[in-house]
Amino acid sequence: GGRASFMFVDPWGDYGGDYLAQTIAHEFNHATHTANDWYELPIAFEMSATYVEQFYDGPADPRYIKGFQDHPDWALLRNDNYETWYMYGSALYLNFISAFYLNGDDSFLPKLWVTMRNTPDRYVNKPHFVDGVNSLLAPKGATFLDSVTDFARWRYYAGDNDDGKHFPRFSAPMTQVTFSSDATLHIGTVILKPLTHTISPAPMLTGSAYLEIERENAAQTSFQLTLDVPSAPLAKWVVQAVPGLTAGSDGEIVDLNSGTARVSFTPGGKRTLILTVLPVSDSDPYHQTDARYPVAVRISP
Repeated sequence: GGRASFMFVDPWGDYGGDYLAQTIAHEFNHATHTANDWYELPIAFEMSATYVEQFYDGPADPRYIKGFQDHPDWALLRNDNYETWYMYGSALYLNFISAFYLNGDDSFLPKLWVTMRNTPDRYVNKPHFVDGVNSLLAPKGATFLDSVTDFARWRYYAGDNDDGKHFPRFSAPMTQVTFSSDATLHIGTVILKPLTHTISPAPMLTGSAYLEIERENAAQTSFQLTLDVPSAPLAKWVVQAVPGLTAGSDGEIVDLNSGTARVSFTPGGKRTLILTVLPVSDSDPYHQTDARYPVAVRISP
């Protein structure tokens, strides 16, 4: 499925000048994609090339990460047809893969693209990006879908929530984008009292919603949580609570198997819920849709 390619770079255009080194790194990485697999998810190309460009000196462009962090409800691998900077900012996901699963080994990226080379029919995207990630993470006992929920937790720790333990910084200034104050996830706050709160916008499959719960008074140390979810047999919900409450923890899964769960507040009286909707089994990312999955949370003291 590989192709020969060439590139034009305008050293005096919008992506030249101070951005020239990053632009060449980005576009040359695309050239390696053509040699491996030119029939891949659009976001796989931009995610990879933007990840590589972060290793090169130059001014940071906050639009990338902000464009991604502004849409946690979108499917993680969504193709938005370049309407936003989302596909570029998704390089955060590869940063997470390297740091969380691979001890910072950046050699995984070319290996991933070799794994994604199409066989036996070069014109059918198989294996695809999800297959490649599954192969990459298998020795770690994880899958792409596991990474979706782990990453949903990690991307909370950006902007104002940066705790210095997530998204390791490269030596290049581009890393400041990761923690741009403008990149903080939009988290709606509800004051704790008995209520049912409908999540808006409802997430797409592999997307997440972030909801901060704040207590009414210092006597409240926890709250009761229940999910109201319309029947969706091909989807399941994973709920996490952040930040972590114990040393070394950055959050935990909320066990709703019994239908309800108690969630503890931090000493400051707040806790953020992350609600992620997943397919019940691996699905072909080429058949993604923009379908939304409604969910409401019922909370009480």
